[in-house]
Amino acid sequence: MTTAQRIAEQGRKEGQAHGLIKLLTYRFKEPVPAPALARIRGASVAELDRWTERVLEAESLDDVLR
Repeated sequence: MTTAQRIAEQGRKEGQAHGLIKLLTYRFKEPVPAPALARIRGASVAELDRWTERVLEAESLDDVLR
């Protein structure tokens, strides 16, 4: 992977994490706790994709991040 590709991937990951955090805050009507924020920010793109899909039907933050 080239440097440009790594930078692009990191940007995509940060954007996905930011979007997921916004969705979680809106969906559950409260700020995302610090431990969950750390987990989201350290997640892979695949995990972020999976979690973003779960937001639609999850009943809790734990359901999303399982």
